[in-house]
Amino acid sequence: MELYLKYEGILKSNADPKEKHRLQKHFHSQIKRFVESDEHLKNKKCWQLESFLKQDPNEMNAISKKGDFYFASLISSKLHLLAEINHTILWHDLPGQIIGQGDIDNKLKTLFDALSCPPHESQITGLKPENGEEPFFCLLEDDKLIQNVNIRTHTLLENNVDKRDIFVLIHVQSKATRLVWGNMGL
Repeated sequence: MELYLKYEGILKSNADPKEKHRLQKHFHSQIKRFVESDEHLKNKKCWQLESFLKQDPNEMNAISKKGDFYFASLISSKLHLLAEINHTILWHDLPGQIIGQGDIDNKLKTLFDALSCPPHESQITGLKPENGEEPFFCLLEDDKLIQNVNIRTHTLLENNVDKRDIFVLIHVQSKATRLVWGNMGL
């Protein structure tokens, strides 16, 4: 499975749970469209809420319930998948001058958290899924499933945007750790 995600805007270092959920919603819509636009993926029961609620032990399932949300993870240990992720980050500083944008490691941690299912219910306390968010798609069940990360930064050459804005293109490839019937074609 291979997909591209994008984000454009402010990416905070050490973002709070509310900001991370805003980013999760941004990626949810892209991942949902990716799954729904591919006949093979759309018919996979592992991301179907009805299949999860039936609790059929013969079906692999990549949905987890946290609070009022049912999170469907494309990359899941239940599917025996890992992720290889390549980030291309464009921002207003020159290549190598990341100090003006804040520390890159905390920005990346915010990004990885936004691509992942929240590990604790407390991170979504008071939040409810909106229309079209059942299930709520995430890229990763847990950011521990990232096997390889590559990060490339360069200068964003647009003048008519906020100097704090960045553009991130995220290229994701799944990698099976064990080939099983449920992850064939992923």
